Amino acid sequence: MLHGLGLSQTIWGPLANIIEGPAITPDLPGFGAQQTTGYQDIEQCTTHIVRCMNDYNWSNTVLVVHSLASGLLSSLLAKTGQHPRAIILLEGNLLPIDATWSHDIIAMDTQKYASWARRYKKNAALILRTQLQNKHPAEEIGLWAEGFTQFDHTALPQYAADALQVIKSGQVLQTLAALHDRVLYLRGAESPEWDEGRTLLTKHGIKIAEIAKAAHFPMLDNPCACAEEMTKHLQSCPVL
Repeated sequence: MLHGLGLSQTIWGPLANIIEGPAITPDLPGFGAQQTTGYQDIEQCTTHIVRCMNDYNWSNTVLVVHSLASGLLSSLLAKTGQHPRAIILLEGNLLPIDATWSHDIIAMDTQKYASWARRYKKNAALILRTQLQNKHPAEEIGLWAEGFTQFDHTALPQYAADALQVIKSGQVLQTLAALHDRVLYLRGAESPEWDEGRTLLTKHGIKIAEIAKAAHFPMLDNPCACAEEMTKHLQSCPVL
Protein backbone atom coordinates (compact mmCIF):
# COMPACT_ATOMS: atom_id res chain seq x y z
CA MET A 1 0.00 0.00 0.00
CA LEU A 2 1.63 3.23 -1.17
CA HIS A 3 0.65 6.59 0.32
CA GLY A 4 0.38 9.81 -1.66
CA LEU A 5 2.14 13.16 -1.48
CA GLY A 6 2.60 14.65 1.99
CA LEU A 7 1.21 11.60 3.78
CA SER A 8 2.56 8.53 5.56
CA GLN A 9 1.69 4.89 6.08
CA THR A 10 -0.70 5.78 8.92
CA ILE A 11 -3.48 6.55 6.43
CA TRP A 12 -3.73 2.84 5.64
CA GLY A 13 -4.61 1.77 9.20
CA PRO A 14 -8.42 1.48 8.84
CA LEU A 15 -8.21 -0.46 5.56
CA ALA A 16 -5.17 -2.57 6.45
CA ASN A 17 -6.94 -3.80 9.59
CA ILE A 18 -9.86 -5.37 7.72
CA ILE A 19 -8.35 -6.88 4.56
CA GLU A 20 -7.14 -10.46 4.30
CA GLY A 21 -3.43 -11.20 4.31
CA PRO A 22 -0.47 -9.08 5.45
CA ALA A 23 -0.53 -5.39 4.51
CA ILE A 24 2.86 -3.89 3.68
CA THR A 25 2.61 -0.11 4.20
CA PRO A 26 6.03 1.51 3.78
CA ASP A 27 6.73 5.18 4.34
CA LEU A 28 8.25 6.55 1.15
CA PRO A 29 11.70 8.19 1.35
CA GLY A 30 11.36 11.69 2.77
CA PHE A 31 8.04 11.02 4.52
CA GLY A 32 6.89 9.66 7.88
CA ALA A 33 9.47 7.39 9.49
CA GLN A 34 11.65 7.86 6.39
CA GLN A 35 11.74 11.66 6.56
CA THR A 36 15.40 11.73 7.69
CA THR A 37 16.33 9.56 4.71
CA GLY A 38 15.43 12.41 2.40
CA TYR A 39 13.92 12.17 -1.06
CA GLN A 40 16.16 11.87 -4.13
CA ASP A 41 14.07 10.61 -7.03
CA ILE A 42 11.46 8.06 -8.09
CA GLU A 43 14.18 5.46 -8.61
CA GLN A 44 15.04 5.71 -4.90
CA CYS A 45 11.36 5.27 -3.99
CA THR A 46 10.84 2.16 -6.10
CA THR A 47 14.09 0.62 -4.86
CA HIS A 48 12.86 1.14 -1.31
CA ILE A 49 9.48 -0.46 -2.11
CA VAL A 50 11.08 -3.50 -3.76
CA ARG A 51 13.35 -3.93 -0.73
CA CYS A 52 10.30 -3.91 1.54
CA MET A 53 8.77 -6.67 -0.60
CA ASN A 54 11.80 -8.98 -0.63
CA ASP A 55 10.09 -11.66 1.44
CA TYR A 56 6.87 -11.72 -0.57
CA ASN A 57 5.72 -13.21 -3.86
CA TRP A 58 5.28 -10.28 -6.23
CA SER A 59 2.93 -12.18 -8.55
CA ASN A 60 0.50 -12.65 -5.64
CA THR A 61 0.77 -9.03 -4.50
CA VAL A 62 -2.14 -6.59 -4.66
CA LEU A 63 -0.65 -3.17 -5.25
CA VAL A 64 -2.78 -0.41 -3.69
CA VAL A 65 -1.84 3.21 -4.43
CA HIS A 66 -3.35 6.51 -3.36
CA SER A 67 -3.33 9.83 -5.19
CA LEU A 68 0.10 10.88 -6.53
CA ALA A 69 1.65 7.48 -5.74
CA SER A 70 0.34 6.49 -9.18
CA GLY A 71 3.43 8.24 -10.50
CA LEU A 72 5.54 5.37 -9.12
CA LEU A 73 3.78 2.57 -11.00
CA SER A 74 5.73 2.56 -14.28
CA SER A 75 9.12 2.61 -12.59
CA LEU A 76 8.09 0.05 -9.98
CA LEU A 77 6.82 -2.53 -12.46
CA ALA A 78 9.85 -2.01 -14.71
CA LYS A 79 12.17 -2.59 -11.75
CA THR A 80 10.50 -5.82 -10.63
CA GLY A 81 10.06 -7.16 -14.15
CA GLN A 82 6.86 -8.80 -12.92
CA HIS A 83 3.17 -7.93 -12.80
CA PRO A 84 1.31 -7.87 -9.49
CA ARG A 85 -1.85 -9.88 -9.09
CA ALA A 86 -3.88 -6.67 -9.16
CA ILE A 87 -3.56 -2.89 -9.00
CA ILE A 88 -6.05 -0.86 -6.98
CA LEU A 89 -6.01 2.92 -7.35
CA LEU A 90 -7.72 5.01 -4.69
CA GLU A 91 -8.30 8.43 -6.21
CA GLY A 92 -5.13 7.87 -8.22
CA ASN A 93 -3.75 10.77 -10.26
CA LEU A 94 -3.95 9.93 -13.97
CA LEU A 95 -4.09 13.40 -15.51
CA PRO A 96 -2.14 16.60 -14.76
CA ILE A 97 -5.42 18.23 -13.72
CA ASP A 98 -5.74 15.62 -10.96
CA ALA A 99 -2.62 16.98 -9.27
CA THR A 100 -3.51 20.65 -8.78
CA TRP A 101 -2.01 20.58 -5.28
CA SER A 102 1.30 19.41 -6.76
CA HIS A 103 1.23 22.27 -9.28
CA ASP A 104 0.72 24.76 -6.45
CA ILE A 105 3.66 23.42 -4.42
CA ILE A 106 6.01 23.35 -7.39
CA ALA A 107 5.12 26.95 -8.30
CA MET A 108 6.10 28.38 -4.90
CA ASP A 109 9.44 30.16 -4.51
CA THR A 110 11.72 29.12 -1.64
CA GLN A 111 10.50 31.72 0.85
CA LYS A 112 6.82 31.16 0.13
CA TYR A 113 7.22 27.39 0.35
CA ALA A 114 9.01 27.59 3.71
CA SER A 115 6.21 29.73 5.15
CA TRP A 116 3.53 27.47 3.70
CA ALA A 117 5.22 24.30 5.00
CA ARG A 118 5.28 25.67 8.55
CA ARG A 119 1.56 26.44 8.43
CA TYR A 120 0.82 23.09 6.82
CA LYS A 121 2.55 21.17 9.60
CA LYS A 122 0.97 23.28 12.32
CA ASN A 123 -2.57 22.78 10.98
CA ALA A 124 -2.17 19.17 9.78
CA ALA A 125 -5.15 17.64 11.58
CA LEU A 126 -7.47 20.51 10.62
CA ILE A 127 -6.43 20.28 6.96
CA LEU A 128 -7.15 16.57 6.84
CA ARG A 129 -10.44 16.91 8.72
CA THR A 130 -11.76 19.37 6.13
CA GLN A 131 -11.14 16.77 3.41
CA LEU A 132 -12.96 13.95 5.16
CA GLN A 133 -16.66 13.40 4.54
CA ASN A 134 -17.53 11.74 7.85
CA LYS A 135 -16.92 12.52 11.51
CA HIS A 136 -13.95 10.75 13.09
CA PRO A 137 -12.39 10.92 16.57
CA ALA A 138 -9.80 13.69 16.87
CA GLU A 139 -7.10 11.24 17.94
CA GLU A 140 -7.61 9.15 14.82
CA ILE A 141 -7.42 12.18 12.54
CA GLY A 142 -4.26 13.26 14.33
CA LEU A 143 -2.70 9.85 13.66
CA TRP A 144 -3.71 9.83 10.01
CA ALA A 145 -2.31 13.35 9.58
CA GLU A 146 1.12 12.28 10.80
CA GLY A 147 2.54 12.51 7.29
CA PHE A 148 1.40 16.13 7.09
CA THR A 149 3.87 16.94 9.86
CA GLN A 150 6.69 14.49 9.15
CA PHE A 151 8.36 15.15 5.84
CA ASP A 152 11.77 16.24 4.65
CA HIS A 153 11.73 19.92 3.67
CA THR A 154 12.64 19.25 0.03
CA ALA A 155 10.61 16.05 -0.37
CA LEU A 156 7.25 17.63 -1.21
CA PRO A 157 8.24 19.85 -4.16
CA GLN A 158 10.76 17.38 -5.58
CA TYR A 159 8.50 14.34 -5.40
CA ALA A 160 5.58 16.38 -6.73
CA ALA A 161 7.62 17.53 -9.74
CA ASP A 162 8.98 14.05 -10.52
CA ALA A 163 5.65 12.24 -10.21
CA LEU A 164 3.81 14.93 -12.15
CA GLN A 165 6.32 14.62 -15.00
CA VAL A 166 5.61 10.89 -15.22
CA ILE A 167 1.86 11.52 -15.26
CA LYS A 168 2.20 14.17 -17.98
CA SER A 169 4.21 11.73 -20.11
CA GLY A 170 1.28 9.31 -20.21
CA GLN A 171 3.33 6.47 -18.72
CA VAL A 172 0.87 5.85 -15.90
CA LEU A 173 -2.09 5.36 -18.21
CA GLN A 174 0.01 3.19 -20.55
CA THR A 175 1.03 0.95 -17.66
CA LEU A 176 -2.56 0.58 -16.46
CA ALA A 177 -3.91 -0.02 -19.97
CA ALA A 178 -1.47 -2.91 -20.48
CA LEU A 179 -2.88 -4.58 -17.35
CA HIS A 180 -6.44 -3.27 -17.69
CA ASP A 181 -8.19 -6.49 -16.65
CA ARG A 182 -6.27 -6.46 -13.34
CA VAL A 183 -6.81 -2.79 -12.51
CA LEU A 184 -9.59 -1.30 -10.38
CA TYR A 185 -10.07 2.42 -9.83
CA LEU A 186 -11.89 3.47 -6.64
CA ARG A 187 -13.37 6.95 -6.77
CA GLY A 188 -14.96 8.78 -3.86
CA ALA A 189 -18.61 9.47 -4.66
CA GLU A 190 -18.31 12.94 -3.14
CA SER A 191 -15.29 13.93 -5.23
CA PRO A 192 -15.71 16.52 -8.01
CA GLU A 193 -16.91 15.43 -11.43
CA TRP A 194 -14.18 13.61 -13.36
CA ASP A 195 -15.52 13.07 -16.87
CA GLU A 196 -12.15 13.08 -18.65
CA GLY A 197 -10.67 10.52 -16.29
CA ARG A 198 -13.73 8.27 -16.49
CA THR A 199 -13.67 8.42 -20.27
CA LEU A 200 -10.01 7.40 -20.42
CA LEU A 201 -10.43 4.51 -17.98
CA THR A 202 -13.51 3.23 -19.80
CA LYS A 203 -11.72 3.49 -23.14
CA HIS A 204 -8.97 1.21 -21.85
CA GLY A 205 -11.33 -1.27 -20.22
CA ILE A 206 -10.43 -0.35 -16.65
CA LYS A 207 -13.13 -0.90 -14.06
CA ILE A 208 -14.32 1.99 -11.89
CA ALA A 209 -16.19 1.69 -8.60
CA GLU A 210 -17.57 4.54 -6.53
CA ILE A 211 -17.14 4.57 -2.77
CA ALA A 212 -20.13 6.11 -1.01
CA LYS A 213 -19.74 8.81 1.63
CA ALA A 214 -16.11 9.43 0.62
CA ALA A 215 -14.03 11.84 -1.42
CA HIS A 216 -10.22 11.89 -1.76
CA PHE A 217 -9.64 9.59 1.22
CA PRO A 218 -12.01 6.62 0.72
CA MET A 219 -9.74 4.33 2.79
CA LEU A 220 -10.43 6.57 5.79
CA ASP A 221 -14.07 7.55 5.22
CA ASN A 222 -15.36 4.16 4.07
CA PRO A 223 -12.73 1.40 4.44
CA CYS A 224 -15.35 -1.37 4.51
CA ALA A 225 -16.67 -0.39 1.07
CA CYS A 226 -13.10 -0.24 -0.27
CA ALA A 227 -12.35 -3.71 1.09
CA GLU A 228 -15.57 -5.09 -0.40
CA GLU A 229 -14.78 -3.72 -3.87
CA MET A 230 -11.21 -5.01 -3.64
CA THR A 231 -12.42 -8.49 -2.70
CA LYS A 232 -14.85 -8.59 -5.62
CA HIS A 233 -12.13 -7.45 -8.02
CA LEU A 234 -9.69 -10.12 -6.86
CA GLN A 235 -12.16 -12.84 -7.76
CA SER A 236 -11.44 -12.02 -11.40
CA CYS A 237 -7.67 -11.78 -10.88
CA PRO A 238 -6.13 -15.24 -10.42
CA VAL A 239 -2.53 -15.48 -9.27
CA LEU A 240 -0.23 -15.18 -12.27
